[in-house]
Amino acid sequence: DHECEYIDECHKPYCDKYSGCWYEPLDCDDYSACTVDSCNSQTGCVNEKISCDDNDVCTKDFCIDYLGCVNVEDENKCEEPDYCHSVHCDPTEGCIYIDTSDYCHTNDLCLDWECDPEIGCKYSDKEYP
Repeated sequence: DHECEYIDECHKPYCDKYSGCWYEPLDCDDYSACTVDSCNSQTGCVNEKISCDDNDVCTKDFCIDYLGCVNVEDENKCEEPDYCHSVHCDPTEGCIYIDTSDYCHTNDLCLDWECDPEIGCKYSDKEYP
């Protein structure tokens, strides 16, 4: 009975009675699209998680083992602040709020207008002294 010499953690030794020792490389594939698989000669298999960050602050970034990285729009990222502002998400700057109170403007010279954050556009008859 012959024992094969250890060479490192990345090779599994086998002994064949006719041909002697041979070494099969370890299969470190964890079958996950979310890892980079390799072998460290000192410690063995290494399955390092990949980063799915797409550097877009407007997306949710995650990884699914059988699929890989997924980057979906985060619809809840920017909350509508009130009736006088709108918001959109910029991929690098994040939430950008825009004053939309001018949408309440009217060309009717007999009306005063304002945007109330709670209810939106408000109109009232102009008061003259």
